[in-house]
Amino acid sequence: MTRALALLETSGNQAYLFATNKMREVVGGSELLYRCGTSLPLQQVDAWRQAHGGTATGLRGNDDQPFDPAVLSDAEANPPLDPADDKAVEVVLATSGKAILLCGSAETARAIVAGATRAALARAPGVDLRGAVVPAPDPGGAAADMDAAFQSLYRTMEADRGRLPAPEQRFPGLPQVARCRTTGLPAARTIRNEDIEPSDGGGAAFGRGTDPGPRAEIAVRKEKSRVAAYTRLDNWMDPGARPIDDWVDDEWLGVIHADGNGVGQIFMGFRQAVENIAGCHAVGRDYLHWQRRFSAALDGCSRRAMAAALDTLKRQGHLHDRDKWPVLPLVMGGDDLTVLCQGRIALPLTIAYLRTFEAETEADTDVSSLATAAHGAARLSACAGVALVKPHFPFHTAYDMAEDLLRQAKQVKRHAILTAPSAGGVAFAPCSAFDVHLNYGASGGDIHAVRDHWRDRGTDAAGNGPRLTGRPYVVTPMDWLDRQSLCAEARDWCAAHHVGHLSSACAALHRVDDAHDGNLRDDDARDDDTALPRRYVHRLRTALFEGPELAEQVVRNLGHRYGKALQPLTEDTAGRRSLFFTDRERTADGNWSTVRRTRLLDAVDLAQFLPAGADSPDQDGDSEAGPCASS
Repeated sequence: MTRALALLETSGNQAYLFATNKMREVVGGSELLYRCGTSLPLQQVDAWRQAHGGTATGLRGNDDQPFDPAVLSDAEANPPLDPADDKAVEVVLATSGKAILLCGSAETARAIVAGATRAALARAPGVDLRGAVVPAPDPGGAAADMDAAFQSLYRTMEADRGRLPAPEQRFPGLPQVARCRTTGLPAARTIRNEDIEPSDGGGAAFGRGTDPGPRAEIAVRKEKSRVAAYTRLDNWMDPGARPIDDWVDDEWLGVIHADGNGVGQIFMGFRQAVENIAGCHAVGRDYLHWQRRFSAALDGCSRRAMAAALDTLKRQGHLHDRDKWPVLPLVMGGDDLTVLCQGRIALPLTIAYLRTFEAETEADTDVSSLATAAHGAARLSACAGVALVKPHFPFHTAYDMAEDLLRQAKQVKRHAILTAPSAGGVAFAPCSAFDVHLNYGASGGDIHAVRDHWRDRGTDAAGNGPRLTGRPYVVTPMDWLDRQSLCAEARDWCAAHHVGHLSSACAALHRVDDAHDGNLRDDDARDDDTALPRRYVHRLRTALFEGPELAEQVVRNLGHRYGKALQPLTEDTAGRRSLFFTDRERTADGNWSTVRRTRLLDAVDLAQFLPAGADSPDQDGDSEAGPCASS
């Protein structure tokens, strides 16, 4: 009997989510993507079993509750594949937007893939859910055979994806039809006022805030799924997520996109990692076991890290409303995270999440075991991009910006270099970092244009261009990094880019008077040498764009009166204070070069978003010292 592996996976997720600027549809779209890897395939598995004389298992196949991937390790709910039953199905993985099944035959695999994709067309129109089927080896055979089958599965999926039409071709605009009010796609129905839920909660099909008029089926399905999305989030975060409509009119909106470091390397070298754990005689069943457990554990780490990060913000006093939190995770699957939140808490939330993600992966035995076997370190790290935009800024552009910032933050892997490769040939230490951009609208979301402009304006007389930003910023505590085998240049880079420096600079720009709401200091409020008046902050910022020499001259002039206030904003260079610090930068050819950077512009931009204490470790007993204890 020929067994088969089946893969169901969504693609183009961000284009699907942000095809509309209607927030409630974005929320509902995230729920539909989640179901495409969980309830849709699991319902097909149960239906197949029942249609061929079996019984439904204890797997969660409903839409009203989030799926717990840990149940896949329950042999009663998800029994191992019966080699004598060609209709049997074993679920290897089920997470947001992705499912892997081990089936008794190719016929079984194709039937379930066909059923799931057909259901997606009806229940989640517009989602790009594709399937692939390849032969599978005997789970009792060598782990290398199972690994080869998984590699073949992913290659087949990629090859097929390019041959199939895009989802947009499902919605032709000719002959001419009415256009959807929110997506611009061909409308499928008309929403009337009586369809919208009245103020007394009369149970109509659509909630208040829905736009009446012609609507595409994609918009309708997203709209109807938003309530289920909030229900799922209530199960993940205690006491729950506050509906985004309640705080979307705040001055700033934060879009956070985070991703784990080195997770791809773990999956690429998964067979070797499994053999390091199970021994050289590891079999295919060991490979499946660790695929299932690692994916479920990583998913759990991300959820717990988000809940713990919110709890940290609550204890530190960054959340004004203790009952409902202005945070909305749109994508939370594995190590991937996309979050909308109030702008004022975006940076504290990012810092807390990255640190708690490190702690959660170290505490989880499944993740730490695989990380140790693959990386040589018993934890994972993550990076994040944070876009701070106005509430009505296009969501898709804000996400693209956050994704670009994430790529900038991933530079940490190029700089946090070990003196010798660890297990699996990994050359970098687990180190978390973030990059952030405050968009006022003029740049159109192009962060590179802004930073190139900063560099050009800061060019000195010798033609050298110092960097007018210290981003990205490292959040992993320096005393932990000091215990790793970092090369000297890598250690210096991590210390120079640590978030503790940014926090100190921002603190220097905060009012010391509690009555002034943490705005930048105005010299009318208080006149002493420990706080820099607002006009001098502006003078320093302007001088940076006129040339480094002028900026240094302004520092020397102010130093006689405001020496103490300038200390957190400057560096001690050859016995005098300077706005610039010397940084080591690793080039594409692997060599290290020396550049000059300043954190002043970062501090001026981000002071309102980085309150005091946001960079501190968890107050409930984190044994490590402060973030810059040894920097």
